[in-house]
Amino acid sequence: MAARNRRLALLVPLVALPLVLTACEFNVDTDHDAEKKTTSYDVSQSVKSLKVDSAAGNVKVTEGDVNVVKVTEKQHYDKTAPTTTHNVDGNGQLVLDYDCASKKACFVAYEVTIPRGGAALDIRTDAGNVTLRDVTGTLNLHTSAGKIDGEGITSAKVTAQTSAGSIDITFTKAPTDVSAKTDAGRATVRVPGGQQYAADVSTTIGDSDVKVSRNDQSPHKIKVRTEVGQARLLTS
Repeated sequence: MAARNRRLALLVPLVALPLVLTACEFNVDTDHDAEKKTTSYDVSQSVKSLKVDSAAGNVKVTEGDVNVVKVTEKQHYDKTAPTTTHNVDGNGQLVLDYDCASKKACFVAYEVTIPRGGAALDIRTDAGNVTLRDVTGTLNLHTSAGKIDGEGITSAKVTAQTSAGSIDITFTKAPTDVSAKTDAGRATVRVPGGQQYAADVSTTIGDSDVKVSRNDQSPHKIKVRTEVGQARLLTS
């Protein structure tokens, strides 16, 4: 990812929401003082996967009844708007990226709607929430400070990790390989009942709860891990 002059000093409490970007007095959820600009566009090329690698800003991805990828950027900045890019590489991966102006602070929140069909998602943000609705492709989700929330998920393989924040992912189809891990916060995975799961649920400090039928030989492998906080595997 292109280098960014972020000037972002993050004040992250143990439970890190809302996230305050103290160096520039930005809050990725409710900033009222920064200058703002909203830009929307379509990506006409065929997209097989989506990558977002962000210093700060919430990311929401929905799979819906659209023919092309639709993106809305919500830019927050100090005097100078960030430079944003959206490029599709030769493998069909759409990469969303931004750069802040020299010695200026900024962040960009993304709302993306992708066509139905199972595009893989690789989403990383240093500070911000990751929200997914009705997605079907392989998921690789990371945030340093923020929550990961997914509903209506039918993806077979999911990796979700946050350093400070909660994870709550609800599946409507039994997945085959899930890893949900948070260092500080509650991690909850909800899967359909009527199915056996190879469940590995643990926490260093906190409670664990498993409400599914267990079978270590099941092809549906679910790992839920927290360092500090509840670890739960429940039925959806």
